[in-house]
Amino acid sequence: MAVAGESLRNLCLQNLVRYPHLNENGFEDLPLEIIQAILHSSIRNYSLTTFKHVLKFWPMRVVVLRGNSQFQEEEDQFVGKAIAEHISERNETDAVQVIDIRERDLGFDGTTVLCRAVIAANKPDNLIEISSGTSLNRAENLTGAKLNSKLNPTSSLTVHLDISVNHSNPDTVFKALESNNGAVRLFVSSLTVVQLGDDRLGRFLKLLNPDHLLKLDFSYNGLAFYDNVNVELSAIFQEMKKFTKLRSLCLSYSDFGESHLRSLAEILQELPYLASLDLSGNYVGRSIGLVLNSVRKPLNCLRLAKCRIDNAGIETIARSKHASNLTELDVSRNCLSSECMENLLFIFESSKNTMREFSVYGNQVPLLLGPVNKQ
Repeated sequence: MAVAGESLRNLCLQNLVRYPHLNENGFEDLPLEIIQAILHSSIRNYSLTTFKHVLKFWPMRVVVLRGNSQFQEEEDQFVGKAIAEHISERNETDAVQVIDIRERDLGFDGTTVLCRAVIAANKPDNLIEISSGTSLNRAENLTGAKLNSKLNPTSSLTVHLDISVNHSNPDTVFKALESNNGAVRLFVSSLTVVQLGDDRLGRFLKLLNPDHLLKLDFSYNGLAFYDNVNVELSAIFQEMKKFTKLRSLCLSYSDFGESHLRSLAEILQELPYLASLDLSGNYVGRSIGLVLNSVRKPLNCLRLAKCRIDNAGIETIARSKHASNLTELDVSRNCLSSECMENLLFIFESSKNTMREFSVYGNQVPLLLGPVNKQ
């Protein structure tokens, strides 16, 4: 029976994907499992027509399309652009009110396209707000600029997502977040902003909802280098305090030194759920104890590549509350010698039931502790 049921399911999928122009009654008569399978099949096959049609007649208020693999970049970007088209074509007949695409890497282009669709949906006159350097025709091609005139102004859509920002799209993302009281709202779970290095970093933190943000990545922004020039680092740190639900914080390559890490330690004390910390590329050195002691619960992930950590720093990690809980530890390209082997082995032994990645390359330690990767 199981084989027969699976064969029937596959036959339904083959026919339905081949003929996507079903009427709504056809979808209403299908089991939810089949409808979900069609939707996921449309993503794997990059079928925009099928994706939009299934979403149009989705039988529930909520659609969950969260990512579940690190090898799906093209699929993730397709989902972002497909959701953007869905937003541009919504009308009063659409049942979907919540779309969850968290843990999908939309990329900078996917984020931009989706945000343009949100801007268009939330403008009273349904006109596209064009970011600098983008022509009207180009924006219409990207978002399906003109919305369906039958859109019910009282109908709202909430999209839970992860956002990526670099120098190419900050203004577009700002406008989308600032229009969050319109028909389409963005609830940002993860914000990645790279290579921006100015006061717009603080502006993003002001716009985000602390109840939703779980991951913050401000890597490669040279925060300390631009402090008091393009960035008010103290203001950014102050804004971070309100994000008490953060699980992951990445501030790699921020040019932090001892004084900045003292300020950061005060912030870390305000983040009770923090489980992942990345300070790679900063001058952590002997401040490692201050940083680790300021984190309130044992970390799962600690990345300290190229941080001038010495043998004493490894001993500090080994003695900390984090050693036995780590699933990932990166202390590559530091100042370690064979003298720290005892403490490295202690960390490895303490976390042997949890550790998946243990990176020590680029140090003068035996190959016994080369990169460890457990699948």
